[in-house]
Amino acid sequence: MKKMLCLMMSLMLCLGLVLPVTAAEAESAEMERLILIAKEKLSIDDSLVEFRNYHYNETENGKNYNLYWTSKDEAVYRDISVTIGSDGIITNFYDYENKAEEKPSFAKHTKEEALSVAKDFIEKIDAAKLANIDEGAVSRSYDGAYAVSFNRVHNDIPVANNQLHLTIDGESLKVTGYSAGWQKMTFKEANFITAEEARKAFTDNMGYELFYQVTSKEYENTAHLIYRNRYDENVMIDAETGQPITFDKLYEYATNDKLMMESAADSAGGSSVTLSAIEKELVDKILSMLSKEKADSIARKITEFGIDRSFSIENYSVSRRQTGEYVISLAYRKESKEKDGETAYKHVTLLAETGQVVGYSSSRYVPYDKNQSVKPDLSDETLQKKAKNFLEKYYSEELAQMTEKEFFNHRKGSFEYQRLVDDIRVYNHGASLRFDVKTGELTSFNLQWAETEFPSADVAKTREEANEQAMKLGEFRLRYMPVANEDKTVTACPVYSLQECVILSAETLEALDYALRPKVEKEIPVYTDIAGHYAEEKINKLLSNEIYLAPNDKGALRPAEAISQLDFLLLLDKVIWKRGYETDAEVMYRNLVRQGVLLQEEVAPEAKVSRIDGITWLLRALGYGEFVKIPGIFRCPFRDVPAEQEGVAAVAGGLGLVSGDNGQFYPENELRRADAMIIIYNYMAR
Repeated sequence: MKKMLCLMMSLMLCLGLVLPVTAAEAESAEMERLILIAKEKLSIDDSLVEFRNYHYNETENGKNYNLYWTSKDEAVYRDISVTIGSDGIITNFYDYENKAEEKPSFAKHTKEEALSVAKDFIEKIDAAKLANIDEGAVSRSYDGAYAVSFNRVHNDIPVANNQLHLTIDGESLKVTGYSAGWQKMTFKEANFITAEEARKAFTDNMGYELFYQVTSKEYENTAHLIYRNRYDENVMIDAETGQPITFDKLYEYATNDKLMMESAADSAGGSSVTLSAIEKELVDKILSMLSKEKADSIARKITEFGIDRSFSIENYSVSRRQTGEYVISLAYRKESKEKDGETAYKHVTLLAETGQVVGYSSSRYVPYDKNQSVKPDLSDETLQKKAKNFLEKYYSEELAQMTEKEFFNHRKGSFEYQRLVDDIRVYNHGASLRFDVKTGELTSFNLQWAETEFPSADVAKTREEANEQAMKLGEFRLRYMPVANEDKTVTACPVYSLQECVILSAETLEALDYALRPKVEKEIPVYTDIAGHYAEEKINKLLSNEIYLAPNDKGALRPAEAISQLDFLLLLDKVIWKRGYETDAEVMYRNLVRQGVLLQEEVAPEAKVSRIDGITWLLRALGYGEFVKIPGIFRCPFRDVPAEQEGVAAVAGGLGLVSGDNGQFYPENELRRADAMIIIYNYMAR
């Protein structure tokens, strides 16, 4: 018996020594295999980079390894990172090399070439995915690189939230980035309802509703009549049953009005500095504003806020909303005297002149107590009664003009009411309240309400017409929606849904952007009036690089017409800043004045541009603004340029932006639209 026990102990000791070594060997072999796969598939060159480190994490689908290489040459900053699963599938790749900043240049390769390179790359690293992606989309980014994306499909049905993204260097066509947002999932095959049945279900059960929505600009409010989705939630039509469903589990309410707080600055004394119109208005308004003490008194009197004397004011500020009203913001804090005790914060916003409270929020830090009891949730009916009691007590006039907001899935403890004007809901006006479902404490409140004129609803198209347009523009179709199961697996459920919940003008049914401006779709024009023009070749080269002036409704460039300041600056934006200011020229002008590209007194969007002014703005944008002012250092090649403008003309000539005509620059001549495009071509081609 003793011999048997000794033998067993010996075996256990041996196994104890052998097993860790075996596990380490297995890990070593795994790392070797995955590194070799990554190097082979991604052509990682040992002569240029060296392996630095790795780490891994474990998921329900196995281990994912993150591998890192860096440049051997200390003068070159280069990082390569690879995410690869234990199955050898690469899900992320990033190859970054810091290059000298380059000016915009013409594309050396076509989008079709970039798309072909992307497909070749996918075939090399994960060929199985090629059969399950769409045709792909290509765009050229601000730095000249190509961004290529593919949507996943299953049986020709798109799968939501599953894409492949690649970044391709614009000069070398080298893939520098790859990301596969590709989930393992089980596809739910079903007997689908027809597209026509789905469209009817959308119209009957969800669809679009007529709303008012108010926008604010320069402290002026404008009410718009629009059609938008009846529910804010992502509601879809179940492709099996035809019933509306949603997979949204959580919904966080965010107010539409975010206050911009600015800290107070010390006053400056006795110089020639004067107040701006806005500053003067603020100073005058202060005379009718509540004092800090009065605002504090109002906030503390609202018993539902619970701001007792243990709370002290931590911050006080006055700001102006986009809707025009001045508001006072008070931030309170209460800290327990006990070590590691509770700390509570409260924030109250009031209209500065009337004292009406329009915002409240509270938060607290409570030390974890493992012995604390878990209270049951209060019923939704109890919390809703609290919400109505609060509004009736402090906002009875507004409550009489509001109705409860429609939700497909109501969030417990949260209640929203929308303003009604002529029985039409005002989308972004009304009140929202949130309560702690355990204690019934009010944790946040917001009131959004601005006075303005509301247009008549008589001009609105019918709801049926709006639904048809929404399904057309929003691409209502069959798709798979990945849904996580409790066991952490994913099931792809078939649904009919909108790709985009577009906002429509109620009068014209045209698509609107987030600011309710007509949505501008990017479309490269084909000019109808440049054939045979001396700038035709250069204009077409610019067009192939998505640089253009907007044509008129007949597709004409009008090459001989003088260019307006607005059009010239939008052309510069396409080349230098690429911010896309087509829909918000006012923001562009503010930025250009702030950056010194344009002087405030030069702002004149509709004015015609002279040749010297156009060149001056381009050179300022390129950073030559102060350089061209240096006297006595330029030899100007043009005879007709005044002395104060010689620097501008000389630098423009030296950079090859203009060539002149027999030594003439013609600085005050109007800049033609075609010539403006030639100047941009010369800048990019130099």
